[in-house]
Amino acid sequence: MQATGNNFPLHPKSIRLCMDGLSFFQEDSWKRIDFVSGDTFLQKTLAKCLCTSALTDNSSAIVQATTPYTTFVPSDLLQQQEALELFRFVFPEANSKDYVVFKQPLQSFDITLLFALPTAHYHLIHQLFDKVHWQHDIAYQVEKSLKISKKNGEEHAWLVQNGTHTHLSVAKNGALLFSNHFETPAKEDVLFYCAQVYEQYALSQQHTPLYIKGDASLYKLLQQHIVHCQLTDTHANC
Repeated sequence: MQATGNNFPLHPKSIRLCMDGLSFFQEDSWKRIDFVSGDTFLQKTLAKCLCTSALTDNSSAIVQATTPYTTFVPSDLLQQQEALELFRFVFPEANSKDYVVFKQPLQSFDITLLFALPTAHYHLIHQLFDKVHWQHDIAYQVEKSLKISKKNGEEHAWLVQNGTHTHLSVAKNGALLFSNHFETPAKEDVLFYCAQVYEQYALSQQHTPLYIKGDASLYKLLQQHIVHCQLTDTHANC
């Protein structure tokens, strides 16, 4: 099981790569290149990297994975083989040589994220860069959620939309109550799972905040049903 490089400091030439694109820091601003969503042809990814002059001189990269194969476990459980066995049980499709499993502990919280990404992507990135620091976007999002809930002494839901996958979590006073990925090919599917989570955890559509990382159309749909919505990127309130 691979370890991640947490809190790797940003550098004027830092690079972030996701399964569907990459971004890099150039001239004091972030530039982004998007790959075809769900593109499994690694040659296309490689070509875009090599044809971007700003990337060719860099020997290190921050890789921010966005794969749906994630699960949180208590950090002390990672001392046992049961943690990896649990991950393989939850995601049997990742139980092969085709996937590499990583662990990423959350700072200030006694939980660790386990996530997997295709072995082919793993080898591709290591061919491009001498040093690679692996992270997962969900670890950052959940850690941010926990800090806000602890600071504000509140219970809230946190939603991250990534293509046809949506991650939902519930935090209360700095404790993680729920975390899961859902397949959501349509925005109405996101609304359905939000309603299910709100009902299961007795959350109030009138009072429990919902933080959203997603596009504006999803935000507009959800705000029709949940009073206190907030976009995490722009901090716009309902």
